[in-house]
Amino acid sequence: MITWTRVVLAGAGVTLALALWIAQAQSDAQLSALGSEQQRRDTVSAMFVSNQLGRALSQLDRLRDDPRVEVLRADNVPTKQALEDVFTTLMRLDPAIIQARWIDASGLEQVRVDRTPRSVVALTDEQLQDKSDRDYYQAITGLSDSTLWLSTIDLNEENGQVERPFKPTFRVASPLNQDRGFLILNYNAQPLIEEVYRSAESREQVGMLDQQGQWIVTPGVGSPWGLQLDQGTDALGLPSGVIDRLGQTPDGAEVTTIGLLSWAPVDWSAVAPDVQGPQLSLIRLLPAEQVSQIRWRYFGLSIGLWFLFAVPIGYFAHRTWRAQVSEQLSTQRQLAQEQQAKALLELEAEKLSRSNRDLDAFAYAAAHDLRSPLRAIGQYTGILLEDLEEIDPESRSHLVRIQDLSSSLDRMLKGLLQYSRIGRSDSKSERVDLNPLVQSMAAIYVIDGFTWEAQLEHRIQAPAALVELIIRNLMMNAVKHHHREQGHIKLWTAQSGDWVTLYCQDDGPGIPIHNWEQVFSVFGKLAGGKLQEQDGLGLAMVRRAAESLGGEIRIHDSTAAGTTFAVDFPAAVS
Repeated sequence: MITWTRVVLAGAGVTLALALWIAQAQSDAQLSALGSEQQRRDTVSAMFVSNQLGRALSQLDRLRDDPRVEVLRADNVPTKQALEDVFTTLMRLDPAIIQARWIDASGLEQVRVDRTPRSVVALTDEQLQDKSDRDYYQAITGLSDSTLWLSTIDLNEENGQVERPFKPTFRVASPLNQDRGFLILNYNAQPLIEEVYRSAESREQVGMLDQQGQWIVTPGVGSPWGLQLDQGTDALGLPSGVIDRLGQTPDGAEVTTIGLLSWAPVDWSAVAPDVQGPQLSLIRLLPAEQVSQIRWRYFGLSIGLWFLFAVPIGYFAHRTWRAQVSEQLSTQRQLAQEQQAKALLELEAEKLSRSNRDLDAFAYAAAHDLRSPLRAIGQYTGILLEDLEEIDPESRSHLVRIQDLSSSLDRMLKGLLQYSRIGRSDSKSERVDLNPLVQSMAAIYVIDGFTWEAQLEHRIQAPAALVELIIRNLMMNAVKHHHREQGHIKLWTAQSGDWVTLYCQDDGPGIPIHNWEQVFSVFGKLAGGKLQEQDGLGLAMVRRAAESLGGEIRIHDSTAAGTTFAVDFPAAVS
């Protein structure tokens, strides 16, 4: 009896230990899966934050290249009105910017434009402030001219006091020269914070922390903006050692005393290199109460299994088998879906290839089969005009109109052929010096009454034929659509990383901002400030040529004093 009792107790003990072990393993697996899911969401949110910060840095980088800002970097003294105009235009185009400033080397604001609820306003000299005591001024002092600076996200301060209601803000800054001060753009961080909130099922489960130990968004522990509001590090509410682990491990997940904690870094190096900025971490928290519920769910089951004794083995064996079958079925379904998606992609690729071949065939027909009868119409119309001596003026006018229309349609077909062929030639990429190309194009297309100048210091890597097409059409566009018989064209280059940007500036009538995109459409042209259908394809061909090289064309700036086009080319391999 004692032996059987011992056997039963031993069996019960072994079964209980096995049930508890399985419960522990299952709860750990569940928490691990939840931690991985939380970390994946952290990574997605961190990518969104880094992209928004990178967009702001790119905006600042483009601002530094503005000719009116270049005056500062050239050790000249610009008018404050010129910088106020630059800042005002930029803030109207980008509503996320709430403040744009030029601060001199001593920390005094020289130009400042603020966004108010109704407009964008430049501050008077009396309203400008001394920012030499602010942490961001200390941070950007001493940086090289090629380095951009990014602040943490904090609350905006005015005259040394936190502005109320709170205005979450981040700043991007760039030194001009050490004795010329800095450009600083303040961005509204509230939309970014709201997007972080939207990534979580509950606001109490998501947070953002900077390397100084300040909550920007709190996951149900601590207080936001604790350091800035002088609440101290106790406002964090994190277990001891967690901050150190965030610095040592870029991303991870672990169960702590406050719950399941996961984190991922905000990494902007991929979207904006050469940047000095803060370490930000996206944090997600599953509260300790829910972690306990998950654990007790499995341990409660283990107690029931201990009472059933023999049932646990069959139950867990059956559960394991079902999990394997479900995983296999899920894997099979996933493979079938992937194969189906691959087949659809191949079918779409074949359709696209067939469509391209049909386009080539159409272009060939347009260039040969359709142009031949058009030329015949023009020739026969000319013969009629020469042979018919007695013809009334109205009929002669109709014949002349037929000649003009056939010539116009012939030019349209010829241009359409050129447009369809761009980017499909077998020309190899080569190292191109823009100076001789621009000189030869200017000699042909810059007509009497127009002057030109060029500062082309960089080399590009591209087929010479496409580069020649782009330069030719830019010059022809500047001359053809000028509103006066005299004008001036200026070309220059600037390099950023692996790309060289060619700028072409004219002093024509300018282009309204609502037509900036339409001027690149096929057969489109501005006349009298309005977009009209024409038979030209100049800028449309430039766009297609630039995109075939991986770059783009855009209107960099346009005012009543003229328009500047910018085309990106791959930089030549050194």
